Amino acid sequence: MNYNVDGLNAISLDERLVKAYIGNKADKMYSSIKNGGINIFGILFGVFYYAYRKMYLVSIIIAIIVQLLGLIPAFNNYSNTIAWVIGFCFCPLYKWDITRKLRKIKSENVNSTEEELISIASKNGGTSIVGLIVFIIAFMILVFFTM
Repeated sequence: MNYNVDGLNAISLDERLVKAYIGNKADKMYSSIKNGGINIFGILFGVFYYAYRKMYLVSIIIAIIVQLLGLIPAFNNYSNTIAWVIGFCFCPLYKWDITRKLRKIKSENVNSTEEELISIASKNGGTSIVGLIVFIIAFMILVFFTM
């Protein structure tokens, strides 16, 4: 469904849901995700930015893979390269994660109005400092046990 607000371009419900899910600075990030761009915070902070953006499953999987690769001597020299690749993969993985989560929200709330769906997407998305802190603690524990 499209909306026409005061003669502006029509915005689909899906786009409104994605922007509501992204939260802060949604327009810029939406454009970057939609066009396959890069995210500087994803590059600088890597897996921690994934956790900050509530991509917990992806963060855990990446952290485990990176730690396991670190146990293999041949990969020790490539740890910086792996971190860069993780950062550059943020936009496609975030797009996948948002699509997956919004599909679930829609299927669980079939009888909800569009505004209710947008509200639910907004509450489920965004960022989480608490989630990031919990992830950092879990990551430190993982690093400690794989040393």
